[in-house]
Amino acid sequence: MIDRNVLGIDHLYAKPVYRNLKECNISSHGQVPETAPSWCHAPFDPEGILSSLTAAVSCIIGLQYGHILVQLQEHKERLRNWSIFSFAFLGLGLFLAFVGIPINKSLYTISYLLVTSACAGITFCALYTLVDVYGWRWLTCVLEWMGKHSLGIFILVSSNIVVIAVQGFYLKSPEKNIVHWIVSVFVHK
Repeated sequence: MIDRNVLGIDHLYAKPVYRNLKECNISSHGQVPETAPSWCHAPFDPEGILSSLTAAVSCIIGLQYGHILVQLQEHKERLRNWSIFSFAFLGLGLFLAFVGIPINKSLYTISYLLVTSACAGITFCALYTLVDVYGWRWLTCVLEWMGKHSLGIFILVSSNIVVIAVQGFYLKSPEKNIVHWIVSVFVHK
């Protein structure tokens, strides 16, 4: 409603993802029946104004985690602060989901923001403990390599070079590509 009033109807998606829900009951021709709820017919913008605000808050939460890393020197202080934030976000996000604000990625709801930020914070605490506190760097060597070569990985994947390299080479028919050969050799033995 906010996006329609502020941005105008011409700037919204005409075929949003939620039309795939059973409530909308899309026919084989791709049309939504007239008996479907009104929101099945309404266009929307998943990157709309409210979604942009919650995405910005997500960045601010990440900035706060980085601020804790810079300002506090002791491992226990850092982990305590990150844990407090993470579990508070998780509790609040689940509470909001319980009272009726769904955890919805397409709309980037507040409950989705809080739960995903909490999960990221808990994962960060676990990795920080294993890598920085206990020194188990071998656990993250693949992630470190990916971080150092992220631009190259992005270019290879977005240009489909990786897909072509893995599945694009085949003999006489597409079913005889590298992936099918590996599966037949190692799985079907």
